[in-house]
Amino acid sequence: MIGNSHAVDTAERLGTPILRAGFPLYDIIGGYQKTWIGYRGTRQTLFDLANLVINYSHEEIPVYRSIYAQKPASELTDYPLSCH
Repeated sequence: MIGNSHAVDTAERLGTPILRAGFPLYDIIGGYQKTWIGYRGTRQTLFDLANLVINYSHEEIPVYRSIYAQKPASELTDYPLSCH
């Protein structure tokens, strides 16, 4: 759901996430300065919508741990020291 701060109660009643847009936005600090127009605004809106879906879905995204990451010596015991 996309709406202003007056739509929060409706979104909670329906059990859907809400992307706040428009006026008034009295429950978000700095929400009135958000860019909505042009490439930058469209890109940010798509990111915000994707984050709403991810946070609302109750599914955890597994943390990616690269085998090439530099780790402290205390964490090296979890992985083999040699790749051969």
